Amino acid sequence: MNDEPAMQWMVLILRLLAQPSRRRVAVWRELRKVGALSLGQGVWAVPDVPVFADGVQRALGVAERAQGESVVLRAAGRGPQDAARFEAMFTAAREEDWAEFTADCGKYTAELDKEIGKGKLTLAELEEEEQSLERLRRWHRDLKARDVFGAPGAQEADRQLAECARRFEDYSERVFARLHPGWLWAARLGQGAAASALVARLNPQAEHGRAFGSYGFFKSIGYTAGPLLGGVLVWAGGLTLLFAVLMLLAAAVAVWAALAVPAVPPPPKSRQTLLGLARRLTDGAFLRPVAALAAATAALSVGVGFLPLCGAADGLPPVATGAAVSALAACAAVVQPWAGRALDEGRLTARGGLAAGLAVTACGLACAALLPGVTGLLTAAVLIGVGTGLITPLGFAALALLTALLPLALAARRGPR
Repeated sequence: MNDEPAMQWMVLILRLLAQPSRRRVAVWRELRKVGALSLGQGVWAVPDVPVFADGVQRALGVAERAQGESVVLRAAGRGPQDAARFEAMFTAAREEDWAEFTADCGKYTAELDKEIGKGKLTLAELEEEEQSLERLRRWHRDLKARDVFGAPGAQEADRQLAECARRFEDYSERVFARLHPGWLWAARLGQGAAASALVARLNPQAEHGRAFGSYGFFKSIGYTAGPLLGGVLVWAGGLTLLFAVLMLLAAAVAVWAALAVPAVPPPPKSRQTLLGLARRLTDGAFLRPVAALAAATAALSVGVGFLPLCGAADGLPPVATGAAVSALAACAAVVQPWAGRALDEGRLTARGGLAAGLAVTACGLACAALLPGVTGLLTAAVLIGVGTGLITPLGFAALALLTALLPLALAARRGPR
């Protein structure tokens, strides 16, 4: 029976000239780059697996050009204890690599926070930060390939790199918002108005609460999963992969909408005046839901954008700050369908629901400002999610009702013909 351990090692014995020293340094750098384990002066070892083959050949080539001598042996531990000790020594070296990598990830996120704090949101800085993130990705891939035994620090390094990608995505959005704020606000306003109008037209008035609740539910699911999936895509292939996937998704959704969404005829046109428009825009029935929806949008921006920064400032790990954003979106997703059904069934009024939603949201913002640590972070996220989940379907349903009643009001003012 063969008791030889399964893992084989390549042992490199190198003898180099003392001068010039730059040649010895060049060989040392190549061996360090590949992750070789130093066993003594001129003696190095790596697991005998394909991932190390190219690096070893480069090191041997440098030694040969330096007129040095090299011998490569294949070896294994004499017994299980020797093999385990060898493996532990190699894993300890990888653990040091992971610790260095994690420290650099912390420096990267601190640099992003510094640039955001200074308001340095420029394309030049964005390109520089993207290059730094790409360097971290390449480094992570190299370390992952060398870590054949799975050092404990690898999991934390994975989380730190994902957090770097998420924070870079947030920084990118801030840069584009700073460069084109008007276009961004116009696009979001048009997107929300068009989606709300379509939901209102496709559903009977008695079911507007349910319809807007379902619409908000699926939108909140997108807010929950979107940052996580986007971070994974940015980590895997950078912004190029992210925008390529978004382009394909947009095309697929456009085709699906063309086939599945029924054609809605335009509503009949009615004569309106600027004075009548001004009256409607200043009417309390219009201003109340619009103001509530604006407050909900602002609270969501604070929750998604600033709660992670507050958590990081309190020293919380990326898992806790990411959980806060997910908790906010999940609470909003759960509350919105319930609020819509309660409105349709008469168990909740639009005015009372909007007031309750604003009060709960205000409590959440107060918790974010006053309660330290993970307790304050998660409490704020849950309350903001519940509050905005109440406001969103009720506000849109109130606006849809106002729009539906407008033609009747105009006809009543004109009188019979």
